[in-house]
Amino acid sequence: MQTGMLLLLIVQGLAFAVWAFFFFRALFQIRGIAARETGRFNPGPVSFLAAARIWMRDPASRITRMGWLVAFGVMVLASILVATQAPPVL
Repeated sequence: MQTGMLLLLIVQGLAFAVWAFFFFRALFQIRGIAARETGRFNPGPVSFLAAARIWMRDPASRITRMGWLVAFGVMVLASILVATQAPPVL
């Protein structure tokens, strides 16, 4: 395996780990908003969607949204580079 390809795969794996971190952080933040809004420990899916709308507009969750977006962009870019730089399979 070429060194450049190995580095791209490592970057892709790290970007996925960062994306997963921000994904679960967002998920727990949205669940917290839904629980606070409804007063129930386990709010339903409709409450979750309403809380997601609140979360998308909340300035306090901006870092999570931007981190999630940047990690997603790096993952997509790394995937495209891996796909275009990979040697052809015969």
